[in-house]
Amino acid sequence: AIVAVAGAAGLVAAQDAPVIVRTLIWAVLAIAGIALVALLGIDVRVDQEGLRIRSALLRFPLKQVPASKLGDVRTTTVHPSDWGGWGIRKHGGSTAFIVNGRHAVSASLRDGGEVLVTIPERKLPRDLKRPGSDGDS
Repeated sequence: AIVAVAGAAGLVAAQDAPVIVRTLIWAVLAIAGIALVALLGIDVRVDQEGLRIRSALLRFPLKQVPASKLGDVRTTTVHPSDWGGWGIRKHGGSTAFIVNGRHAVSASLRDGGEVLVTIPERKLPRDLKRPGSDGDS
């Protein structure tokens, strides 16, 4: 909503601007719209190959981590303010996809980082094991 209002205000303000300025404003709005659509839904898969996060609507990959680089994978709860708000957030070697709700899948990385992605509670896996583990503890 903020992007739409800012974009509309920019277009109104740029009515008398050169064509290139109006074209740039439209381009920025289009890119923001595509990014918004891409993050409306996220699919998370943890299997023998590793962790894969992709856009549910556009189906393109957002993040892939091979199983050899993963540590523990677990479910958790998160507050957007813990990561600086909504969106894709990077802090050091960690990446968070905070796009909906409080429920998340969190994967620790062997290099000390973390990958976290929020998902609807109904999509939370019931049992998570580190990829490649045989379940014998």
